[in-house]
Amino acid sequence: MLAGEPPFQGSDARAVMAKQVTEAPRPLRGFRPEVPVATERAVVHALEKDPQQRYASAAEFVTALVTPAGPGATHTRPRPGPSPCSPLSTPVPTLRTST
Repeated sequence: MLAGEPPFQGSDARAVMAKQVTEAPRPLRGFRPEVPVATERAVVHALEKDPQQRYASAAEFVTALVTPAGPGATHTRPRPGPSPCSPLSTPVPTLRTST
């Protein structure tokens, strides 16, 4: 888990499911300010309530995670050095899709 905890919490499974349907997840950067803005946007998009608004495939999600947000995108980290919850230190293999 990127945030260190689930996007929704509740006293029981029913409470968690109700929150999944009715609430937006808490902002990822509120938990981990060092997470790049582009990563937070990709995660928010993946968690959309309407399935038609989510990524069409895992490959599309991976592309969003590894592609910078565009011109002027910043990936600043407020603390020097890696955090204890840094992303994988080994590169993630590129997913290839047949065309």
